[in-house]
Amino acid sequence: MNRSRALLVLLYGLSGAVGLAWQVLAVRAFVPIFGAGAYAIAAVTASFLGGLGLGGALAPRLMKRLAPLRLYAAMELGVGLWGAALPWLLGASAPLLLGVLSAAGDGALATLTRVLLAAVLVGPMATMLGVTFPAVAAAVNGDDAPERVGLLYGVNAIGASGGALIAGLWLPWSLGLSLGSAALGAGNLLVAAFAYLLPPGSAPQAAEEAAPPSEGPPTSLWITAAVTGAVGMGLELCWSRLSGPLLAARSGSDAVAFAIVLAAVVLGIGIGGVIARRIPEGLGKPLGWSQAILAVLTWLTLEPARELLLGAARYPIAEALLPLLPAMWLGASFPLLSNAMAASGQRISTSLGRLYAVNTAGAVVGSLATGFVLMPLLGAQRLAVLLGMASACVALSAFVRAKAKVPAAAFGVFALVLGGVMLVVAPPVAGARVLPPDDVVLDTVEGLQGSTLVSVRGDERALTSSGHRIGAANVLGPVNDHALRALGPTALHPNPKRVLAIGLGTGATAKAFLSVESVEELVVVELDPNMRTLLHHFGTEDILADPRLRIVDGDGRWFVRTNTEQWDVVSVDAYGPKTASATFYTVEFYEQARARLNPGGVVFVKFNPAAITQAEPLASFLASLWSAFPNGGLIFLEKGLFGLVGVAETSQLPSRKVVATSQTSSALTEGVRLHTDDRPVQVVDTAQGGFSLLNPYWSALHPRSPPPWAGRGGPPPRR
Repeated sequence: MNRSRALLVLLYGLSGAVGLAWQVLAVRAFVPIFGAGAYAIAAVTASFLGGLGLGGALAPRLMKRLAPLRLYAAMELGVGLWGAALPWLLGASAPLLLGVLSAAGDGALATLTRVLLAAVLVGPMATMLGVTFPAVAAAVNGDDAPERVGLLYGVNAIGASGGALIAGLWLPWSLGLSLGSAALGAGNLLVAAFAYLLPPGSAPQAAEEAAPPSEGPPTSLWITAAVTGAVGMGLELCWSRLSGPLLAARSGSDAVAFAIVLAAVVLGIGIGGVIARRIPEGLGKPLGWSQAILAVLTWLTLEPARELLLGAARYPIAEALLPLLPAMWLGASFPLLSNAMAASGQRISTSLGRLYAVNTAGAVVGSLATGFVLMPLLGAQRLAVLLGMASACVALSAFVRAKAKVPAAAFGVFALVLGGVMLVVAPPVAGARVLPPDDVVLDTVEGLQGSTLVSVRGDERALTSSGHRIGAANVLGPVNDHALRALGPTALHPNPKRVLAIGLGTGATAKAFLSVESVEELVVVELDPNMRTLLHHFGTEDILADPRLRIVDGDGRWFVRTNTEQWDVVSVDAYGPKTASATFYTVEFYEQARARLNPGGVVFVKFNPAAITQAEPLASFLASLWSAFPNGGLIFLEKGLFGLVGVAETSQLPSRKVVATSQTSSALTEGVRLHTDDRPVQVVDTAQGGFSLLNPYWSALHPRSPPPWAGRGGPPPRR
């Protein structure tokens, strides 16, 4: 490979980093408009994947008009300009989008509407990205050296793993969506400039016309491309459910967990692509062995096997990186199919785009079917077993096609036995390794949003959802903290009649709200519909029969933004600003919630300052509240339970419970960056204790009274 081609391969690795960063950033950008639910995220992801496939299909026609490198440069230029404008496009179209989505209501029509809107806004960018792969493959002369296609595929995926980490761990918090989009756009423009400076080569049209006619690749190649695409995307979603919760439980951050698991999977795909690039005949034994190993390693990522591989100890990083091993063999699939296509007499320059489109179409189907139907129906673990069996069937088909009777028979028996055993011993829902070792699992539910488990330890029951633990009755004083999350905010209103509560959990908080005599209507918005099926474990199932209660399935932030009803109390039972609940601590949410309050209304967001050990993030969350509620404050209810309270008048706050107000902490919050949808604030743990950060602000309000949390065994526990 000459120097120009080597540079182009490295350049395409940078394209991979920027491309996947765009996908992660696009999902994040749409959450405030579409909501954080699985349907909204899937709409953006499906639109992005669909655009990639469409771009691959269009590439051969475009290369007849423009030399491959010039086409690559033009597409990167287009992606950069479109992506940099995406935040502006979203902002300008937000009122129209909200109006259309509100009119669509719930259900299939709303999901279809989201897909169409996402296709309009991110589809063009994704389509241009889809063109780049066939264009670069033609530019490196993949017709004469098909192994270069596998090298491109692998290097691009390896670069994409870096992009996943950049977009998941650094970009949104350091630059925000607007500046981050500008930075990624600049990356695309840099790639375009370097690509334009390389020797352009010629369009492949003349070579195509000179090529002898070919019968084309066998139908089995296209079927295999679609099946492996669907299975691969299904496995990616399953691995996120299997590995992400433990990392989220240990780090406290959903973003960190998702980014690391995604990076591990994509890195494995890239390594596999590089390894498989030189194997010429892809549809025979090589494909068979790669799919066979993929099936076996997939089964070894399930929880019973994890216990054998990693022991009883919980090693979050090791568990998160475990999918890298099977992902390597998943990544070998496309280069093998590409080589098989070349071996059948097809030219890479004219047929690769079609193969890429078929593979991506399978990925779209696999993503939607897995997320919306198969995973909730079967559970992530059981589905992973079945997807492994699908890979085993592809392997057997490849062995039979290669007339390798002995490997086919041996592996067929082995896969049947091992797959059958895993179906029996693997629990349908993953997550037992997230729990403390002495917890016993009572019940599990796999939902659209995540895995949920009910466990018991001694006399205490707990609900763990996507790695986040909710105790059933964490006794802090005369009443438990679940009751305080309801009694605290309702006590701030003289006559609370209409209450909006975000988060159902164990049902204990909703039950406490209904115990307030003045409450005439309680609406609970819950992201996961399956939560209500677990209430009987906590003795709260009787709330479902209360006529004052209405449970709405959906995203709480979306409900507050689009529902025009007015409330006396809006209460958010959030996991905290390190998790996906961070959206409830933004300036935009407080402004939207304020618009939904009746006169004298109260906004209450559960907040645990013990999880924030640095002054700057603490100041940002306080200042964000005060930007919408200047007279609001941070109040202390009991050990471990605080709340950010938005009220119209300071007199509504309980003077003996107030920890900080905008006046007493002005020195802390002056000039601090606010926590917004566009640029959220990242919470990072440090070695120093952070609970004492609140002491000066309590003392400013209560000079004669020591902090109520002092002398009670240190900082409150994290919840």
